[in-house]
Amino acid sequence: MIRASSVALGIALALAPATALAQTQPAEQASAQPGGNDGLMDIVVTAQRVSENLQKVPVAVTTFDSEQLKQSSIETIADIAVRTPGFTAGQSNPVEPNFALRGIGSPQGISQNAAGDPSVVVFIDGIYAGRGGTPDLDALDLERVEVLRGPQGTLFGKNAIGGLINFVLRKPGPETRVHAEMTVGNFKRLDGLARANVALSDTVFASGSFAVKNRDGFYLNEPTGNRNPNLSLSSGRGAIRFYPNESLDLTVSVDLVRQDQRAQPRDKECDITFNSGLHCVGNNPDPRITSSTIDGFIKRDLNIYRAELAMETPLGEVTSLTAFRTAKLRMYTPFFSGPIDPPLLIESIQSDRENDKQFSEELRLAIGNPGDALRGQIGAYYLKEQIRRYQTITQYFPLPSQSGIVGYPQAIDARSVALFGQFNYNLLSNLTLTAGARMTWEKKWGTLGGTVVAGPAIPIPLTSPYDVDVSKSWDAFTPRGGIEWQVTDLIMAYASVSRGYKSGGYQGIAPTGASAAVPYNPEFAWSYEIGVKSRFADNRIQLNVSAFQTDHKDLQVAQLTATNGIVVGNAAESKLKGIEAEMVARDVTPGFHPAATRDRPLLSRMSAGEATGWVDP
Repeated sequence: MIRASSVALGIALALAPATALAQTQPAEQASAQPGGNDGLMDIVVTAQRVSENLQKVPVAVTTFDSEQLKQSSIETIADIAVRTPGFTAGQSNPVEPNFALRGIGSPQGISQNAAGDPSVVVFIDGIYAGRGGTPDLDALDLERVEVLRGPQGTLFGKNAIGGLINFVLRKPGPETRVHAEMTVGNFKRLDGLARANVALSDTVFASGSFAVKNRDGFYLNEPTGNRNPNLSLSSGRGAIRFYPNESLDLTVSVDLVRQDQRAQPRDKECDITFNSGLHCVGNNPDPRITSSTIDGFIKRDLNIYRAELAMETPLGEVTSLTAFRTAKLRMYTPFFSGPIDPPLLIESIQSDRENDKQFSEELRLAIGNPGDALRGQIGAYYLKEQIRRYQTITQYFPLPSQSGIVGYPQAIDARSVALFGQFNYNLLSNLTLTAGARMTWEKKWGTLGGTVVAGPAIPIPLTSPYDVDVSKSWDAFTPRGGIEWQVTDLIMAYASVSRGYKSGGYQGIAPTGASAAVPYNPEFAWSYEIGVKSRFADNRIQLNVSAFQTDHKDLQVAQLTATNGIVVGNAAESKLKGIEAEMVARDVTPGFHPAATRDRPLLSRMSAGEATGWVDP
């Protein structure tokens, strides 16, 4: 078996002005309220699918409001990651990010394949954001960003095994707002942003935003003379809201993203000796210079259509979230391209084309009110995905017998259906029990292929052509339980146990048909967590601390074969332990308002042994 054990300590420290800590919301929504004595503001989050005070939510959450995002120049999820304990944001390209929370992420190549899924997911206003990346943060008109750490399988469902990032957007309101800005910088940076909100009537409000970003790349590619990877992105959002009274609230929105820019070689230098004895030499010791005979590119069209309806009924508030999402991706990535010794040319290139469609519907019924002894929610969820991906790997070597192009067509459909519920019960005025569960049924089916596009050689990892039909169903039960103790008005302690899971799948790029036809199973994780959320020093310092242990089963891993191919299977188990601390302070020293973050792993260890689930080509 494979056992993995790691211990990590994450620390986030922020000494910030009051404006950076306030939560700005429309008047009809729950607003940030002063914590008293001109101290820290109370932040409202939706980590449990209802509006709650951050300090009273028994979940490890890091939140950034719109002022913090602006003052800290946070423009990407990677910027959020460096300010969040236990969060890393790696990516092979800007439109296929690979996130990890508390050490849980996906090996490179699993989540990008048509039949694969990530371990950390993104939600945009409660909508699962599948493939194709996320819209630009500026165009989203963000109210706040919430990062939930640990499995969130009960209320958010599949693939939130490590946690999730939830973007909460500002709804159109009755106020009139107009905002415009322009940014000019080095590397020919030129950005523009415009936002507006207007009341069309007493009950109908509209908002819109548009953002463009342009910048040269940071690396000079000498053969082409271009700076890579540059940035060329435009995005827009429009929303209209019908709010006749407190019993009915309907918002419809559209998000559009267009991206067309150069990429950079995956490897800046090539220093490899091949089986034939040819040696690919390094190109330039200057880290700012690459030497690829071609520039890669990234093109993306992303469209998101969303409708949210909240309606009061005799049974409680009913919420419907409906979304349709399409993504079109075109990527051309040089792994390496340059001279070899003797002085000849070698190129290794990956090309990706993908078209995706996603439809989702979620219905929730909120039962009870915040002051009731028993309160909670029940719901149902449906997700349908259609993924069409075609990847090619091209290798040009000096000898024709070593050159070739292989293609991997992947046509996958996926369906997920779930029923869920979670309830809170006050045992005492300051002691609350939480219990919830989710049952999910999934199916993936389609066709996977490996073809020789051009020869005479067959580049790795393909060893023989194949065309296989695949189909597999899974189900998952993801419960959650916990207890919360409000020690004082400013101190809350909690303990929880929760289960999350990541979908099973198939290998999109496989050496043989036998490998492609064998599914890998879902990945499950039990998380045990204790934490304390507190404020002190006249409500001017906030300190949140949590400790956790996560036990994995059927961890999805990639194994290198004897022929340099990658085969995905399930390891036996893994274990992670960690301690996290976040502190926020206001006006501790008059006039002193710096901000900083830190995240340091203390220990990481993995020992390998017997693993199961692979078919050796």
